[in-house]
This record gives sequence, C-alpha cells and structure tokens, in this order.
Amino acid sequence: AARSPQPAARFLADALGADAAQRIAKEAAETSRRERRDYADVLLADEEVARQVDAQRLRACVDPGLYIGSSPWQVQRVLDALEVM
Repeated sequence: AARSPQPAARFLADALGADAAQRIAKEAAETSRRERRDYADVLLADEEVARQVDAQRLRACVDPGLYIGSSPWQVQRVLDALEVM
C-alpha cells in the first residue's frame, strides 16, 4: 500500500529540518511502494534518520492505524447524516 510522506515528514522536521524531512519522507514512500518494503524500515535505512530519530517513535508515527484508524467511524458518521436528509 502506498504511504503518504506527510506524517513522517512532520515527525522528521524537528530533527532534520523541513526541507530535508520532506525530501527523505517522499523518497522513502516511493522506495517503499516500488520495492514493497516497510516504510519505517526504508526511513530508518537512511543514515541521517537512523542517527537522529528514535526508531520506536518513528515506527509509531508512520503506523497507518493512527491516521486511518478512524475511517470506519467517519464513514458511519456520513451514512448517518445522509439518512437524516
């Protein structure tokens, strides 16, 4: 599954600066997709990321459950709203 580089870029920005974080996150997302590798593993393979960022916190940051976990609830909310119309 393709990953959005945004959550990782926001997380990495403090340690690496916004421009570098955006570039690294975007390249890692593409590599992850193309090579079918875990996104966090690709990010942590970058020496600068591995040196400056806590691996466990990074893995938690890019866990898709954090940003898509509420999707079923959001869909149900829309369906409920449509029933009222």
